[in-house]
Amino acid sequence: MKSAKVFILAGPREKFNENEINCLKKYIDGGGSLLVMLGDGGENQFQTNINFLLEEYGIMINNGREISL
Repeated sequence: MKSAKVFILAGPREKFNENEINCLKKYIDGGGSLLVMLGDGGENQFQTNINFLLEEYGIMINNGREISL
């Protein structure tokens, strides 16, 4: 990941282990960018724990659905 400018997590469907979370933190803290995409239902629907990482940076993926009228 050292040479990547953006690391994309497009719909992760598994929980990240401690080593994976630490690698992502190191990448972000070193100036890397992360793009995370999930569908309706967020973490609950996709069985991931990405909010564990994102919350450390003041970000959280909502588990609900947004409805526009």
